[in-house]
Amino acid sequence: MKIPEERLRALAAHTMDPPITLAEGAAMASALLKRKSAKKSKGPDPARELRAALEHVRALDLPKYMPVMNYALVSGAILRATDLYSELEIAIPDLGGSGLLPIVDVLMALKGASGAVTWDGARQLTMGSTSVQLLAPPLVEDYPAMSWGAAIEEPPPVASPAPPWKARESHVHTVDAAELFTKIAAVEHASSADETRPHLNGLLIVFRSGDHVDCAATDGHRLAVTDMSSEQERERVTTLILPRSTLALLSRFSRGSDRLHMRWAWFDRKHVGFGETLGRVEISGAGWRLRAKPVDGHFPPYEKVIPGPGTMRWDLPRGAITAALEALSAAPQGRCGGSRLEVSEDGSTLVMSLESPDSGTITHRVPVQPTGERFVIGVNAGYLLDATRSITGDAVVIDVGYSKDKAIDPIRVWSPAAPLDMRVVMPCRM
Repeated sequence: MKIPEERLRALAAHTMDPPITLAEGAAMASALLKRKSAKKSKGPDPARELRAALEHVRALDLPKYMPVMNYALVSGAILRATDLYSELEIAIPDLGGSGLLPIVDVLMALKGASGAVTWDGARQLTMGSTSVQLLAPPLVEDYPAMSWGAAIEEPPPVASPAPPWKARESHVHTVDAAELFTKIAAVEHASSADETRPHLNGLLIVFRSGDHVDCAATDGHRLAVTDMSSEQERERVTTLILPRSTLALLSRFSRGSDRLHMRWAWFDRKHVGFGETLGRVEISGAGWRLRAKPVDGHFPPYEKVIPGPGTMRWDLPRGAITAALEALSAAPQGRCGGSRLEVSEDGSTLVMSLESPDSGTITHRVPVQPTGERFVIGVNAGYLLDATRSITGDAVVIDVGYSKDKAIDPIRVWSPAAPLDMRVVMPCRM
């Protein structure tokens, strides 16, 4: 059914006279949807793609003491930038030139721009009818290189001198991108922000035998562990610790990638009279590749910290316990920020109280189904809040027990919907 143009305009303006029939309305709606789809399916916008790529590389911790690091290296349709700890490569539209492109200056020039972008590889940047004269860039030879080994997928890496090391052992793992980003978001709250403890200042990824993958993070006071799967099966266990800076860069690519390829390799660098072993990790997705130096250190044996099932168990509604913990966490904290948790005498509610130096005693009650023993525990409300927020499902289980010396064991927090997603919080003295 063909609809006259004036009827379509009247429908868009909500002024239909006479009223439309059911068949005419369906046909009009279909025609409007086709128009809207045609508007959305415009061709690629090189200016917008270049601006997005520069925003990504700007997130690198670029050192201010090296002016050349404020530039990105463009070679054909690849843009590369590094902060000496991480290196990011992104596919971009071919600008027609190769060389060093100033990150901040070009971002300012591209603000509000759209359409084709050309660059002569030096100072002349053209966007449609607008031309920008850039400052003279440094020499390409002065730009640092961090590339190593062969790339996992096309396009090939930016041409650079051969690395001074040879791969001794290499592993490639393919994981679901959405699942990985979900797991990282679930556990990264437990990583330490203390840069003097680099082995805790990141996320541990353990590729176990078979296709099982563990993700863990801890700051010494709490622990978050989750699991996922990879597409390859393995015969041996490999581990790496991704630093917080790498996780922040990865989060920028949480959309647009269906699968991620993770390559973890060991290298032997040749020195005169010395042999040094070091590692590199490469993570690539659709149109981008991130190379980084994993944390050089040993992650604590977290499996030994996770206690067995406790002698006291509380089954709680996740929404109610999270809301109560949010209220307690917002109050001024005492010396250790500890909240007192105990079951009421009739066994129907969990009483959560906090003695605040400014507000007195704050008490919240949450419905609970207690099992086993009953005793009072003290816990940091903020840590427990992060644990309940990061798990899935509508129910939360908190269980704890006594150790041999009558001290309270670490507190386990988990969900019946995902029992392998474990959170552990250390109790505190009341």
